[in-house]
Amino acid sequence: MADNSASANLNPVLATIRPQWQSAVYAFGAITLAFAVPGIALCKVVSLPMIVWAIVAATAGMAVILFAASVLREWEEPLCPKVEQYLQASIFVAAAAMLWGQMAIQRLPVRERSFDPVMTALIVLACLSLGARLLKARANRRMRLEA
Repeated sequence: MADNSASANLNPVLATIRPQWQSAVYAFGAITLAFAVPGIALCKVVSLPMIVWAIVAATAGMAVILFAASVLREWEEPLCPKVEQYLQASIFVAAAAMLWGQMAIQRLPVRERSFDPVMTALIVLACLSLGARLLKARANRRMRLEA
């Protein structure tokens, strides 16, 4: 009996690269924590530019934690689907950290800062490119294990 599910018809590489809703949940949770914890903890303690830098650092730290979770999970259980979810989430969170970094490096008062459209597009394209390479390498490793 043939498997007629939609994922069975996809190329295994495309099935690995396809975004999953769990990745969005992990990324949203990490970005929310990275924004809320420094914002609440440092409110009324340091200046607003320092809070922005703390948010950048916390978001970048969350991206590293998610990537490390992906690597460790792959090391323990190579065929686990959570590996792709953590990897995809780390790519989204790294993009958020770089976008926050773009805001942090501006010398204007915090309330007058804005996103530069060209730099934003470059950050998003760089994250998409690097993310696709990481996910493709993961798909190739997974295909070798399944064969």
